Order: sequence, then structure tokens, then C-alpha cells
Amino acid sequence: MSSSTNRRLAAWSGQGYLPLNTIHDLSSKDASRCSRLSNGTSRLLCLSLCVDKEDAILEPALNVPPWMLSALNVGNGGAVTCESIDDSSLSSISHLEVELVSPFPRILVQSKKRTAVPQVVRDRKLNFDKAVLRQLTHAAPDHLFSIAIMGQLYIGRVVAALDDSRQPLPIGAITPSTTVFHHIDAPSSSSSSSLTSTLDWKAAWDAFPWHERMLQAGLAGYDHLVDQLVLHIRLALSQDHPAITARGLLVQGVGGVGKSLLLQALRQQLTDLHVPVVLTDGHTLRLEADMSTAFPSPSAFLAHHLRLLDDDAAGCGVFLVDNVDALVEDDGHLTPLGRSLLQVLDTWTERGRALAIVATSSMKPLPTSMTRTGRLERLYRMEVPTEAMRLAIADRFLADTALAAALAGATGGYVGKDLRKIVRHATAMAKLNHLDAPTWLDLLKKWVLEADPHEALRVFTHRPRHLKPFVAADVVAHLKEHASDPAVVQKYLESFVDGGDGGGATSTTTDAENPHHTRLALEYLDEVLKAVQSGLDPSKSHPGKEPSSAYDAGALMAKVKSTPALREELLVICGRGGFHEQALLALLASKNVLAAEAYCVKYGIPRKGGSNYNGALLKLVELLFKHKDGDMAEYAHLLMARHAKALNGTAVLNLIPASTPLVKVMDFLSQLLPHSAHEVREKTLARNLSNIYNLQVQCERVDKYSESVEIDTKTTCGVCRKRIDTNIFAVYPNGSVVHFACGPNVNMHVDPISGEIFG
Repeated sequence: MSSSTNRRLAAWSGQGYLPLNTIHDLSSKDASRCSRLSNGTSRLLCLSLCVDKEDAILEPALNVPPWMLSALNVGNGGAVTCESIDDSSLSSISHLEVELVSPFPRILVQSKKRTAVPQVVRDRKLNFDKAVLRQLTHAAPDHLFSIAIMGQLYIGRVVAALDDSRQPLPIGAITPSTTVFHHIDAPSSSSSSSLTSTLDWKAAWDAFPWHERMLQAGLAGYDHLVDQLVLHIRLALSQDHPAITARGLLVQGVGGVGKSLLLQALRQQLTDLHVPVVLTDGHTLRLEADMSTAFPSPSAFLAHHLRLLDDDAAGCGVFLVDNVDALVEDDGHLTPLGRSLLQVLDTWTERGRALAIVATSSMKPLPTSMTRTGRLERLYRMEVPTEAMRLAIADRFLADTALAAALAGATGGYVGKDLRKIVRHATAMAKLNHLDAPTWLDLLKKWVLEADPHEALRVFTHRPRHLKPFVAADVVAHLKEHASDPAVVQKYLESFVDGGDGGGATSTTTDAENPHHTRLALEYLDEVLKAVQSGLDPSKSHPGKEPSSAYDAGALMAKVKSTPALREELLVICGRGGFHEQALLALLASKNVLAAEAYCVKYGIPRKGGSNYNGALLKLVELLFKHKDGDMAEYAHLLMARHAKALNGTAVLNLIPASTPLVKVMDFLSQLLPHSAHEVREKTLARNLSNIYNLQVQCERVDKYSESVEIDTKTTCGVCRKRIDTNIFAVYPNGSVVHFACGPNVNMHVDPISGEIFG
């Protein structure tokens, strides 16, 4: 290739129509040729058209399109360098990589909806490769060009140009056989070697610093998992070892552990390696499929979404799906979109495409149709970070290594999202209070518990099972000392009462004392006492808030008895604790006999395994007979008549004064005697039925023991069909005879011949 001497010529625009990437050289009569225009670091290739020889002006000037003045950063009439290039000796370009820089004219107001790449190109609805081949004739790395797409002019840049031997070309001619790569994902500052990486991605992959790049992308502590995923993606894309290649990889983990961050980091690195990649979310994919009306079926929608990978020219690619469990219904069946995804995977396998899929989901099991061979067959667990992994994560957020180590040691069971939130909040509080950074334990006690106590409570309520449990009493004392919200202690104790285990906490007392319920009841009572002291109505201080019946009522009696305003609360505690006499004395002191009777009916119900009589009613009858007021004795007789069946007749008769006329107890006796006789008959009948049932069981037992089986030389095993002979054998309840190795040695409760199950 040879070129003429560079010339500085004035460039003018607006003097008639010019085709794209062409100029009029007003000072030359030569035939059309390739020219290079440059000004500073801006360069572009164009086709120089000469004027007719009779009309040649022979002025030192160029007639150029407006976009060239903008690209070269010169005004109308400004000087540019023009270099003529002999295109007769130019080599043909085999592979060309280009990128679109911006539309022309430039967009003054940028927005997310206005991008340098038109949507039809991003959606691959327009054949961009053919548009480039049709509108360009020459190309050189780092040179600008223009291209018209859907009536809009765009300025582009050549990223790289290679010949047939994959060697870079300084300049070359574009032919119909040139393969065009659209550099859509990488930034415009990419070097000319990017296409070489695209064509030889395996070598670039092997030299790629995965750990460092994933750490820069935000993922720390999971180097082993990254190594495993990268290995299998590499094998799937290259298909070097198809026998050990897993095309589908599934990563499962709890919420916040970093699954989405893992896929985002993988996408960034694969894009830098020029591997086609599509990243999507299962929830978003399902919502778009349900809302879209542009596609006749979920399969058509998914095919449109995966069009970048379904192109045979792509060669290889990776499909990243976050929250793939969103494609599964609550009953475990796949959604139509989920079934379409499995069909796509099967199609890739049948066609032998070098494509891989990495999906993430929660810990719930997926249908076996998704995890069988050829689909998401290889499972990886993204475990909750260990202390060493938490240290690696904390090192990204904290400059002080000692502070990061303290954080990692004090947050067992926390995931990366939790650590990031704690550090961000603690750092903000430190700046707000103009304090120097303390140790992490000070941060946890002073800032986190005071500023966000409910979030800090998770340190104690979500402790992993494999770690040493906290002592519940110590946790309560710690929360009372440092938490700014007193309700945090109640929430911690409620985690026990509601059926949890408080993060694996243990108590120094026995389980029979129900210490957690008692502590929670004391917390409720302390809060009610504070409300009473401040003048509030105790019935309105905690509406609907009542502890369970498992608390120790005796621990609350002293505080409640000393507070006259808590009369109703005293009755509740006496009823739950069985302190009936104290409650009845308080009610009779105000001569509220009806309330005393209602109390006995509610709280005197016999407990399981105890007597069938109402002890509270018996105590009320006793107190009424002992009362100085004579009317109380009359009410005792009425009470006895109303509740005769719930009273112990012998005990009541012992309480009645000897001077009581018989007529006053006739109503009581008329109900008591028939009821007592009925109970005697019921007990006799129950005892006789029990004896009969026991006799039947004994007879069945004798029959079972008398059963026998005869084994002769012709008796064979029902499973292996071999003779029993002198081998150990077993007989099932239905009479099946098998070798011991064929039956009970495998499953003692299932007949291997008929499949019958025995209890």
C-alpha cells in the first residue's frame, strides 16, 4: 500500500447532496479513490469522488457531509489533513468489529430511553451486519464512519480489523464475505485486540484473573464456588470433554447470600471475554411473559428473549437465570414458561450447541424434571458464609482489618447482605456523631442496638444450629442494657413462646418451669405498671396482649397484689395459677357473688389427669358458709343446686352446717344422687368393657402363637424361587415365606412378594 503526500485542505459542508462516507475533492481530477481525513486524534476513511474534468475548479478545498465536520471537531471551512490511499494493494478484511458511538445530530438531553445503539439493533430485528457491508467500503482500526439505520444517521468506530490469518490490519477493504461483529456491550475505549479475544476466547479465558475480577465486581469469599462454575462453563462452551461436561448448573442458597451478585459478576466477566451472555430474572421473565401480547406463546417469547444465543453465528454463549424457582408453581408443577425453558435446553443438547446455563434459586427443592441429566443437573450450594468468608466480605467494606475481623467473629449466621447493611448503618452513625471508629463490639452494642434494635435482634434469633447457643438470661440482660427500644426484649422472648427456639438459646433452669414464658409475662407486667404510674388505664395499655398459660403465676403475684388498679389482672393470674381462694376473697370483700361464681366457672375447670370436680366452686361454697352475712349461706344453697354435678358431694355435705334444715338441701340432693348413681353405672360399664376387650386380645395372642408353617424339600422362596432347604427363612403375617436375606434383611415391614405393608 502506498499513499500520497498529506495535504491540508479546507473542509466545507452544505454544498449539495453527498452519499454516506464520501467527499468531493475540488482540487483533483483523479478517479474515485480511498482517502483518510484526520484532525488531531480524530480520523475517518471515506471515498473521494472527483468532479467532471470539464467542471473541475481545482481549488484546495473539500466538500464533506456535516457529520464529518462534527466527527473531526472542525467548523465549516476549517482545515483538515487529507491523505490519498492507493486501494489497489489493500488486503481484504476477513473479520471486522465495529461499535456505534452516537446518533447524529447528537442528543442534547440524555436519558435512559435514548442510547447510542438503536433498539432494533439491540433486539436483533435489523440485520446490522448486512447494513455495514452495504454502506462501508474500507475500514481501519480507530477510524470513524457513518451508517444509516431506520432513517437515522449514526456515527460508529472501527474496533478491530483482521485478515484471513487472524492478523490485525492497519487498513483494508470490505468485501461481501467479511464477517462483522457488533461490539455492543464493551465500552468505546476497548482496544483493537478485543476481536482477537473474541476469536480466541479460550486462551484469553485461561489467562483471565477470575478471582480478582469477581472481587472487583463485589463477590468475595466464594472463590471455590467461582472456580467450579468457571470450570464447567469453560467445558460446556469448548466441548473439549463432553463426557464430564454439565451444560446446566444450579446454585441454591438462602436469601441475601449473594446469588444475584454472583450472576451479575459472571455476566460482567463473560462480556469482557466477548462471550455472548444473557442475564434475566425468573420473576421478571414470568411477569413479562404474562403481560406481553406480542407473542403467541411462552415458547415464542422465550425464543425472542434468547435470540442472542440462538444465533448459530454466535458459536457459544451463556444463559444466566436468577430466581429460576419463580418458574415453578406453588404446587410443584412447572409454569408454561418453565416448560418452554426445558424444551430450549433439550434443543441445545440435541443440536450440540456450545451453550451453558447457570440458574439460582432458593433452598426449596425444584421438580425432578428440571434437575435431571441434560438440564440443571449439577447442583452447588452457596452456603452461609463461614467466619473466614465473612472476613473476606467485610474487608471490602472496612478499611480496618481488625474491625473487619471483629465483625466476622460477632456475626455468625449472617450473610453478605446483612453485613453490608450493618457496616453501612454503623458508618453513617459514626459520621453523624463525629466519633472515631471504635471496635466492632462497641459498634454492635452502642450503635446497632440503639439505632436499629430490631435488625440487631437477628444476631440472637437467627443463630445457626451448628454454633454454640446463647444463654437466654444473658441475652435478655444484654438487650435490656443496650437496646433503645424495650420492646426488643419482648420480641426476643416471643420467639420462644411462638414456637421458635430463640436462635438456639438455652436456659439455666429446667424446662418444666417454662422460664421464657415467665420472663415474657414479667416484661408485659413491668410495662403495664409503668403505664399505671403514668396515669394510663391499664385496660388500654396493652389491648389484646396476654401471655400464654405456661408462665409461673406465683412470680407475678407479689407485683399484682400490691397494685389496686390491677384488680382484673389479679383475677387472671389467680385463675391461671390456681390461687382461687385469694381471688374469691377479693370478690366477696366487695360482695360481688355473681362475679365470684363466674370466676369459678371460668377458672375452676378440672385439669387433664385431675379430679372431675370444680375445686373453685367448692372453695366458694366453703367461704360462703363461713361468711358472717346470713344471706351468703342462702346463696350457697342456690349455688349448690345450680352446680350439683360439678361438686364433690361428700365434700359439700361435710361443709353444710349441722343446723341446716333438710328442706334447704333437697334441690342439691335431688340432682346429686341420680348423678352419682349414673357415674357408678358408667364406671362399672367401662370396667366390664375393658375386661372383655382384654380377654379378646388374649385370645388373639394365643391364636397367633399357635400358628405354624410347614417347610419341606419342595418349599421355595417367593422372591428368588430357590429352595428354602436349611437356610434361615422368614414368614410374613400373610403367610409369605422368603429367605431372610430376600425379605426382612431388606425391609421387615413390607412383603417383597405382594407388596403388602405391615405395621
